[in-house]
Amino acid sequence: MAAEAVYKIKETEDKGKEIVRKAGDEAKKVIAQAKNDGEERRKAILEDAARQKARMIQDAVEKANQSCETIISQGVHELEKLLAPESAKMESAIKLVMERIVSVDGNR
Repeated sequence: MAAEAVYKIKETEDKGKEIVRKAGDEAKKVIAQAKNDGEERRKAILEDAARQKARMIQDAVEKANQSCETIISQGVHELEKLLAPESAKMESAIKLVMERIVSVDGNR
């Protein structure tokens, strides 16, 4: 009976060792899968970030272009005003210049 008890203990120890070995193997598989999943997720996040970055840059470029168009339009309008002043202002400027000329010549 003692031999049978020793045999059962040995058998139980062997089963325990096998269970621990299988658990270790399973843990290694789970860790490997987690690393793989983590790497795939990291790549997906980086790709998404790159797409968002490109979209943000494109939006900024478009906004800058729109601002430039507005500024150019305003500049063209101001240029037209400078190159073609209103006739009343032009007449007023001519009168002012003539008055200056006359007042300078008249004081000699």
